[in-house]
Amino acid sequence: MGETAHHMRELALIRARAMQYLVERRGARALAMETGMAEAERLNRWILGVATVADFAEGMPFANDGSYLEVRDALAWLREHNAKVPALQRVRFYGIDMARGGGALDPVLAEVWSYLAVVDSETAVREKTVIQPISTRLGIGRPTSAQARYDSLSAATRTALDAGLARIASTMDAKRRAYTAQSSTDEYARARQLVEVARQTVYMMKLPPTSAARDSALAANVRWIAERERDRGIVIVWAANAHVQRAAIDIPGVTRAPAKSMGQYLHEVFGRDYVAIGTAVGAVEGDTAQLKVGSVDAVLGLAAAPVYLIDLRNARTSGEADAWLDSPHPMRFIPPLYLSVVPRQAFDGLFFFAKITAGRRVED
Repeated sequence: MGETAHHMRELALIRARAMQYLVERRGARALAMETGMAEAERLNRWILGVATVADFAEGMPFANDGSYLEVRDALAWLREHNAKVPALQRVRFYGIDMARGGGALDPVLAEVWSYLAVVDSETAVREKTVIQPISTRLGIGRPTSAQARYDSLSAATRTALDAGLARIASTMDAKRRAYTAQSSTDEYARARQLVEVARQTVYMMKLPPTSAARDSALAANVRWIAERERDRGIVIVWAANAHVQRAAIDIPGVTRAPAKSMGQYLHEVFGRDYVAIGTAVGAVEGDTAQLKVGSVDAVLGLAAAPVYLIDLRNARTSGEADAWLDSPHPMRFIPPLYLSVVPRQAFDGLFFFAKITAGRRVED
């Protein structure tokens, strides 16, 4: 499920209601959200009933999602649901992103060091001595400044970072049975994937912020989650429309060329089992710009309904409507920006809202 913009009340509420339906009626067993994988585990432990306190600040630090009541309420519902069902039916919570959207390495490596300290302290000390000082120099910042911070490192330091992460990955692969015996299959799998998240982060730092590296990483992490949850049920993914859509990301005036989206990668792997539902909106609280004539949002607004869902996969339409659905149009994305999308190529369905309002922050 995608959304036009983050932190909007109506969009958060509709995806929460859809989540509840999928969990209760369709056997969904995992919720994966556009937030850091390493940090999200803090909230997963609370949702599963292992932790007694929800650390929203540290569990969702990048975009401050955890400070919005709609998000908190949705995750609290999951915790309450899990308390009523057997352990094997409980819903897990995952982050699908790199730490700070790719702007930091430390939060991911901290989890890796903690795991290695338990199963192989010698490797933990040796690799941490080499890699941690480099990670600390990269700091914790925005993904838009990550390339500059990475470029400030010497060529030898960059090589050492790549080589160190590769060594950890190969060591964990070689010692998988031993590590699993000292921890658990789940703990090993998660730590091993976090090494990949660290490598994703370094790769992204090498490239301009507008590259497709982030969506490639998001898709890889969703695939890992789907494989892990394969025998348990449906995986629900929450992210922005641009990531969810099955078409390339094209934001006129921002992207130099269309960039492959997470949804494109996932559609290639899962085919029709990957279902992309986006949102379109008329009025947005705080945005005074005139809605673009002919945009997806403006055309869907002609129905004069406050909220509805259009099924693009099974829609019975006229020739004129077919032509419109199969041709490119602007569509709101993080107002005042617009995506360029072919509606039926990008989405299986669209929720339309005549108006959306800002989410409720904890301090409001």
